[in-house]
Amino acid sequence: TDRIWVYNNLSYDHPNGHGCFVWDPDNGPTNVLFAHNTLINNRISFYFGSKRSTAEIVNNLGYSLGSAISNGTSKSSIQAHDNLWLAAPTGFVSAEGKDFRLTSASTAIGKGKPVPPFSDDLGNTYRITTDFAGRERGDDVGLDLGAFAYP
Repeated sequence: TDRIWVYNNLSYDHPNGHGCFVWDPDNGPTNVLFAHNTLINNRISFYFGSKRSTAEIVNNLGYSLGSAISNGTSKSSIQAHDNLWLAAPTGFVSAEGKDFRLTSASTAIGKGKPVPPFSDDLGNTYRITTDFAGRERGDDVGLDLGAFAYP
């Protein structure tokens, strides 16, 4: 399993589970990209349970009830950078109402870095240019973290 891209998603309210889970009984997925996801009220935001995986976790926004990232194997290579793990689910229009759009008070605004283009095994190149709602995200320094760009 190779070249898996998970971006612009919401994962919330899994108090005994994981927001995103990577597992493969053999060697594990490689070249996994998790970018611009919002993960709220999950026990663990990202869990890796494969024998050997490679992944990059970038520009995500989360509030975990346990840990942000859990790697169940020492043979995996997980690169996590430019993410924001909140101490409380704040900075959203209404976390209680499951509206995870950012408010002007959000600490996630302008904290992201450009995600380099990624490609498939046929040579096609892709970029993350929109957010969860389909609005333009841009590609400059100072991108908003999580699934939604502000405003």
